[in-house]
Amino acid sequence: MDRLVQYRPGKLHLHQITETHQLRPTLTYIDTMTRKSKRRGGAGSDDDSDDGPPPDPDEPAPAPVPKKEKKPTGEAREVQVSVRKNADEKGMQLGGGLTAVRREMLISMRAEEDESWDDYEYCDGEAPESNTIFEAVFSHSEEMLECKTDITAVLKNIKGL
Repeated sequence: MDRLVQYRPGKLHLHQITETHQLRPTLTYIDTMTRKSKRRGGAGSDDDSDDGPPPDPDEPAPAPVPKKEKKPTGEAREVQVSVRKNADEKGMQLGGGLTAVRREMLISMRAEEDESWDDYEYCDGEAPESNTIFEAVFSHSEEMLECKTDITAVLKNIKGL
């Protein structure tokens, strides 16, 4: 049986832990923002990079950087491509298809994204709601506990002493 133990001056508070929850943070919004910025600026674009502090208005403007000229492209050629599905004995696909492992991973990611969310309200540590909940954790009972064992019995039960 797990317990949460808190000590406040002169009082020991024991709380039984009945259940625990694991919160799973999601950072997919970062991936979405990255994709959008790459699409907007193109691959290798430095549009989003920081160019440092703004120029000083008293200094002369720097000389403009000449634009790179595009090389002329060669003549256009027609290319014909054919693709066929090729699977080995284990069911793994070759030739650019999804492997079974990747497909399972994508299915689990999709199921995770489709999971319903519970809304939680964040309260700062100094908010009145936080203080009320914090104080509710402590026992307000003045019942004194009675020790049922003595120190010699405890020491005898410790192996190796």
